[in-house]
Amino acid sequence: IVPELEGESSQRFNFIMTPSREAATQNYPIEITVTYQDEEVVDGKRETHTVNQYVGVYVVNPKKDAEEEETSKTVPKIIIDEYTLEPGIVKAGENFKLTTTFLNTSSQKSVQNVKISLVVVETSEKTGTVFTPVQSSNTFYIDHIAPKQKATKEIMLYTIPDAQAKTYTITVKFNYEDEKGEVFSEEDLIGIPVVQPSRIELGQIQFQGEAMEGQPLGVYVELYNTGKVMLNNLMIRMESEDFDITDSNLFVGNFQQGATEYYDRAMIIPRQPGKATGKLILTYEDPTGEELIKEEEFSIEVMEMFIPPMDEEWDMPMEEPKASLVKRIFTNKYLWMGLILAGFITAGLIVRKRRKVQEGLDLDE
Repeated sequence: IVPELEGESSQRFNFIMTPSREAATQNYPIEITVTYQDEEVVDGKRETHTVNQYVGVYVVNPKKDAEEEETSKTVPKIIIDEYTLEPGIVKAGENFKLTTTFLNTSSQKSVQNVKISLVVVETSEKTGTVFTPVQSSNTFYIDHIAPKQKATKEIMLYTIPDAQAKTYTITVKFNYEDEKGEVFSEEDLIGIPVVQPSRIELGQIQFQGEAMEGQPLGVYVELYNTGKVMLNNLMIRMESEDFDITDSNLFVGNFQQGATEYYDRAMIIPRQPGKATGKLILTYEDPTGEELIKEEEFSIEVMEMFIPPMDEEWDMPMEEPKASLVKRIFTNKYLWMGLILAGFITAGLIVRKRRKVQEGLDLDE
């Protein structure tokens, strides 16, 4: 038991295992199970995860082989000497290549007319068999294998998209003949670890505010876990050479399948007008512990900073407010037009009044 394991660190463990005296000479799959808990506490508890991996151990037991050959009158036997997967971790919905090497363990007899079949017992409720051959059958034919010699075969297999993330077992069945034509049958096992590919999608990146030089803008974007597995240690940050950025980093932690998260804490300030670019960077780990990076670039057009014009009166010295006021009065054309009009009206009224007085004097005479 390891109490704690720091991020991006490793620890080596040694297990001493001894094959039993009855173990035959062949490859034995050993399942390794790792159970761990997240450091983050959700709803008062830590989430537990389990990872399984198979390794093959080839056991050689000459004494047992000699006993079996003596008992069975040197019956030849075929086993899986080794097998490899490419890639090493098989992803659901993708192809992988299985390379298998077969060994004739007999030191005296050859085998011939070897028919090898791959059988997958587990199926999916939606799409059937977990592994299907690509442009070939699931059967190999080998004409002849000499004593203590090997034969290697390759096959391309497709993993169905809805396969659960776990290790599947393929049963390998052998049917072959010895030199006298006697028919024999054997079986062996192969472990195939399958994981669901992680998938994260981003909505449209939105900006809250007007893109203007020196003015802060809010950033908002939605994130969707569209895969079938939980993502661990999700970190979101923003980088740019055209913006000053505040509160860039956001640690989400575990991102459940089918869930939605939001990134709305960062503020960006454009440094200059024109086209400005940046990118949103997401880092996370899939169930196998592999760190993945997703980047989303964006660009906006930044307007030049607006500087309002200054009024002339603000340019006047503060020491001469009265002189400035008098100057504005005597230079106002609308004021002078009003005064002139008022003068004409007043003069007209005076002339009219004098005429009426004069007409009254004439009547008296």
